[in-house]
Amino acid sequence: EKMASNSTKNATNIASLMGSWTARLDIKTDIGDNELQVYFVVHFMPNPMSQYGCYLEHCSEIENNICMKPRHNGYGEKPNRCEKMEDIMTDWSDIVAFVNMGGTANANTFNVHQSMSTGGWVGPYSLMMAQNKTADDEYISSSKGKMKVLDRYETRWVYSESTPYLRVNPGCDILDPSEFDGNLGAAAVNNTVTKQVTNPFANGVDPYAQYLNTCENGNVQPILPLAEFTFVEDHESDQGISIEFKINYKVITFLPEGPARAFLKHLVRKGKAPISGPYCYMNDPTKSYTIDVAVDSTKGEGLIKVAHACIEGFPCTPESAAYSSTAKQIQVDIQDGATVIELGPIVCLAVTSGLLFVGLLVSLFINCKRDRKIKQLKQAIENIEPEMEMEESNALHEPLLD
Repeated sequence: EKMASNSTKNATNIASLMGSWTARLDIKTDIGDNELQVYFVVHFMPNPMSQYGCYLEHCSEIENNICMKPRHNGYGEKPNRCEKMEDIMTDWSDIVAFVNMGGTANANTFNVHQSMSTGGWVGPYSLMMAQNKTADDEYISSSKGKMKVLDRYETRWVYSESTPYLRVNPGCDILDPSEFDGNLGAAAVNNTVTKQVTNPFANGVDPYAQYLNTCENGNVQPILPLAEFTFVEDHESDQGISIEFKINYKVITFLPEGPARAFLKHLVRKGKAPISGPYCYMNDPTKSYTIDVAVDSTKGEGLIKVAHACIEGFPCTPESAAYSSTAKQIQVDIQDGATVIELGPIVCLAVTSGLLFVGLLVSLFINCKRDRKIKQLKQAIENIEPEMEMEESNALHEPLLD
């Protein structure tokens, strides 16, 4: 089954990607009873506005182009046109996405029990499923061996008419409201649309290299997650087809001066954890670091586990999708145990760094929370109008000096 008129996109394949995808990191130490759990859930659903979509043979979405129909129905006197995604606000997309993320740190060693999240679902974000036609007759290697590629799609973010209405949830404590627009809001979408055409994560390239250790190019500009879904021939599957995927995302953290930043600096220097930086933020070339998420299903499961399903205990379906057919088909999996970092008799440098990584993320939670509280307190003090002035008295100060 095909999509828009003359399009080669396979609607059945794209429909199979709908629903919730859950990515999570769950690690703990066998000594000290310390556990960190971080999750990122994205829910894909069809965009009803896709009925206004169109297809032009030489208008490649992979190259950041999009087909646009005339705005008014003038008996077809204006033909469909090809526009650059970065130059236009679109009224349609293939799908929309909602995201929900957060984490919990329970670290008895550090006497920390802290949870933070986006406070619910954020969205809708508009995305195109850009078909990569160069994948025809290609073969890829996976855990099942050499497999023939049948179809491939890459996500392309678009700035739609609903994008300016993206907003922070009242219960969000993972980001300060002033930081939302640049990290998950309209500004982040706009930056991603501009940068995605060259796949800034390709071949291990650092998309934030121009902000590394310098503020000459301004503050780091976050890029939203980019994904690739490849449909391969699989004789072991009931349908004769399976999906391999890649997900790339650099989760930016903005840290005040303190132990968390020192931990990050140490781990970057040692190269023992998926952390990069420092990058410029608020004119400080040492304030921002990234936790690097790079998932490739063909290479097997790593510390970050991804499932095309809801996981018990994590967010599952946004309210706006509760009555859709995709929500009814969602599989709910039982959560398996955390990955245990062994701290037995032989403690090598890599394992020790793993423990430091847990401490780093715990410190991240503490420092981000404390930084926001200090900011809120300063704002509250500035807003207080003194009702009376107190005269200084040496008698008042003398007891404090004793």
